Amino acid sequence: MNDVEEIISEGKAKDMILEFALKSIGEPIVSNLIQRELFPDSSNEEIDLLFKRIDNSIDKIADIRIRPQGNIIITNKITELFVKNGGYEKLERETKKEKETLLYKESIEFEKAKIDLELAKKMLEEYPKTKWFARIAFVIAVILVLIELYKFISDKIN
Repeated sequence: MNDVEEIISEGKAKDMILEFALKSIGEPIVSNLIQRELFPDSSNEEIDLLFKRIDNSIDKIADIRIRPQGNIIITNKITELFVKNGGYEKLERETKKEKETLLYKESIEFEKAKIDLELAKKMLEEYPKTKWFARIAFVIAVILVLIELYKFISDKIN
């Protein structure tokens, strides 16, 4: 047997508690029993924390009663449906996927902002050149207009 303990996520631990409690649906299960049966290496405080997090989570997955002498969990039909639909592990996966998607979008936005900044810098560097080209083009246009005006006037006089 392996001496290495399996590290489980909080979602997996909560699902294990719900699955264990579902074995006696509608009957109260004390946190001490769950600690002994499922998590012998964990403290009662850790199990109590999991109970509190189940109690504070979405909807009322199970009836949790917080008591000084030991917390109690009572499962119901919602518990069964929740576990069948993937439970807390599914919620953790979805949350992780949403975070990864958000991080990906933020990285794309950051890259876009960097490119926009580079383009703006190039435009600022090229602005004086463009300004001189515009001035030269204006002078050439004025000269051409004067030449055409001179030709027009000389044709009218002759």
